Amino acid sequence: HLVLGLSAVLGLLLLRWQFPAHY
Repeated sequence: HLVLGLSAVLGLLLLRWQFPAHY
């Protein structure tokens, strides 16, 4: 599903934005 892909990408971006020390 396209919506699931978009939500997954948004979730990963949010996680990376919330935890910049991890990346």
